[in-house]
Amino acid sequence: MLVKHSLTIAGHATSLTLEPVFWDALKAAAVADGKPLAALVAEIDEARTTNLS
Repeated sequence: MLVKHSLTIAGHATSLTLEPVFWDALKAAAVADGKPLAALVAEIDEARTTNLS
């Protein structure tokens, strides 16, 4: 089952759909880093490379 969450990243509303186990891991990573979930997702978004296909 997929779970959808809405977030604001760089001032833009967006949504992510992940399986619950991945949401749990993402939340745990945010807590471990001491930052909000949206901030961690924004960092991941900034670090990713563009898809050239």
